[in-house]
Amino acid sequence: MADKPITRLEEARMFKKQGLPLNTPVEDGRTFSAEYDKHWVRLTRAYFDFMSAVDDYGRSDGSPVKWRQLTRRLDAIRKEMQNCEAFAGKLCGGNVATPVFKSEQAEAEFQVLVFFITERAMPFVEFWEDTIDAVADGKARVIHGDDIPR
Repeated sequence: MADKPITRLEEARMFKKQGLPLNTPVEDGRTFSAEYDKHWVRLTRAYFDFMSAVDDYGRSDGSPVKWRQLTRRLDAIRKEMQNCEAFAGKLCGGNVATPVFKSEQAEAEFQVLVFFITERAMPFVEFWEDTIDAVADGKARVIHGDDIPR
């Protein structure tokens, strides 16, 4: 679908919050490939499973079983990130430095996936790796919702 001016209030709010111009074009109705969806769903499922483990550990009063579950779930996010990176490599012809895309669809999927991995998933995983390492070293750690990269 063609780009259009922002007409919805939630789009304007999102762009204002990010410091972007309010007249930034927004594209609606993009369809992603089944393979892209598969990777995206697995990554987001790993995220939700991890956050559930964080909640379980927080309510468990430091259970070693819940701690191991937490670390396994973070490992699952890392694994799904690697799978997404391999898929992104496939989309760009195997060379990220000089990508060759087979289609406009492949290029769009590559751009969204790489942006999400580098800007969202990596900072999230790094935050939790640092937190888990600190707790494993015996340091107390208080986490507020705003501390966690989104």
